[in-house]
Amino acid sequence: MLITAQDVTDAKKTTEMLREQKEEFEAIFKNSKDGIAIFDFTSKFLDFNDAYLNMTGFEREELLSKSCIELAVPEDVEKSKIVMEKVLQDGFVENFEKSCLVKDDKIITINMSLSLMPDKKRVIVVTKNITQNKILESQAKLASMGEMIGNIAHQWRQPLSVITTSASSVAFKQELDLITPEELIEAMAMIVRQGNYLSKTIDDFRYFIKGGKVENILNLGKLFEKTLSIVNPNLKSNYIELISNISPTLEIKGYENELMQAFINIINNAKDALISNESLEEKYIFIEAKKQDDVCEIIIKDNGGGIKSSVMDRIFEPYFTTKHQSQGTGLGLSMTHKIITELHHGTMTALNSTFEYNGKEYIGASFCIVM
Repeated sequence: MLITAQDVTDAKKTTEMLREQKEEFEAIFKNSKDGIAIFDFTSKFLDFNDAYLNMTGFEREELLSKSCIELAVPEDVEKSKIVMEKVLQDGFVENFEKSCLVKDDKIITINMSLSLMPDKKRVIVVTKNITQNKILESQAKLASMGEMIGNIAHQWRQPLSVITTSASSVAFKQELDLITPEELIEAMAMIVRQGNYLSKTIDDFRYFIKGGKVENILNLGKLFEKTLSIVNPNLKSNYIELISNISPTLEIKGYENELMQAFINIINNAKDALISNESLEEKYIFIEAKKQDDVCEIIIKDNGGGIKSSVMDRIFEPYFTTKHQSQGTGLGLSMTHKIITELHHGTMTALNSTFEYNGKEYIGASFCIVM
């Protein structure tokens, strides 16, 4: 077998390249702020970096005696096994969330992306601790539910009044033998219509709070219809007019419940700004949406006077609020920003804009979502 100088040179280059790649991998593995671990097909730990070790709180020898599936809380064990099977079948799984029982029986929630390594014998996982995000998400959801209960109270007040009045009128006329069959039928029909309206309100509320993230192709117009059915009564009771300009055929890909929550948070923020500005004669919220080259832009703005420049850079921070403690938690816009940027990989910006409507000039906050 003839080995040339070129063969030797090529072999040296290949060896050097492999050495450099190994050093790069080791540097990333060691210095990454995300937790990185390597385990076998049974999910038994083979190696991990300091970030992963710190995330669990275990000593190195303790963690080496465990498996990744073993750390899962009981209710997440089965889906952890399914994910492991999927990695072996497809080669990777992205953004898998599960809760883990770590040192001192502490429970953390993590987001994992798993890949089959080139040797086809090991799995590498990159992990983020999202426990704090989940706490914020839960608190924001509770705040939104509290807001929705207030909205339901507004929505139910008039239908309940109609039902009570109709029933009382029927009972009174029946007692005096003054009601005709036609009047009775009409009164009953009125009560049924109002009852159906109340039932729809319950369905909207149940739909909003149900768990689970499912990504779908969504009709944006219909999505805003559902959103506005929740917030409109509260807007009307505060004399706020909402004007929307959304194509009935505009579609986006996203998580319906989470987008509804995001839109409700922005609209409620605009509502609070309008209510707090006592100098306003007219109060408006505008919603516009357009799509170009598969990119959707949604703008929600108001004429509430805008956001102070001194706080503009902080409005998406958790717990930051300019409202009284009884009016807000400071979680609404923060969670909305996370829903758009982290869950939907979009962008969300806020600015003050000056615009004209019906021949008058207004200034207010404008939130622009691109996804």
